[in-house]
Amino acid sequence: MDAVTDKKIKRAFALIDEDNDGFLNQEQHALFLQVLGHNITPSEVANLPAKADLDRALVEHKSSMDNCTTAEDFKNTMELWDQDKTGHVEFKNLAAALKSFAGASEEDVVRMRKELKVEGDDFAYGGFVDVMRGVEFVDPKAVK
Repeated sequence: MDAVTDKKIKRAFALIDEDNDGFLNQEQHALFLQVLGHNITPSEVANLPAKADLDRALVEHKSSMDNCTTAEDFKNTMELWDQDKTGHVEFKNLAAALKSFAGASEEDVVRMRKELKVEGDDFAYGGFVDVMRGVEFVDPKAVK
C-alpha cells in the first residue's frame, strides 16, 4: 500500500474510533469497511469481531475484497446492460440483480429507489457513477 493510501486509511480509522481507544466496535468496523468500498450485509456485520484494532480491521478488509465496488466496477456492470452506452438502464433489471446476487430484500430495493430518486423505471447510472467517483475515499484494491 502506498504512503498516501496508508495515511488515508489510518485517518479514517481514527475518525471512526470516536473514543480514541484504538479499537472499533462492530458498527464502527462496518462503517470503516464501507468507507473502503465494501458492500457489507447485516449478517456480515454480525460476524465482525466485537472489538477490532486497525490491523484486525485491515485483515477483514483484505479477506473480503470480493464485496468491494468502485465507481469503475459499477459503471462496467451497468454497461453490460446498457449496450448502447446511454447512461441509463431499467431499474427493474438492477432490482432483480440486487435480489438475486446481493440478497437484497424488496424493502432494500424500495429504499434504494427512493434514495436514488428513481422515477418510473429509468435509472440514470451515469450520474450515480459520477457521485461515486466524488466520494471514493481510496481505491479498495490499493489496500494490500
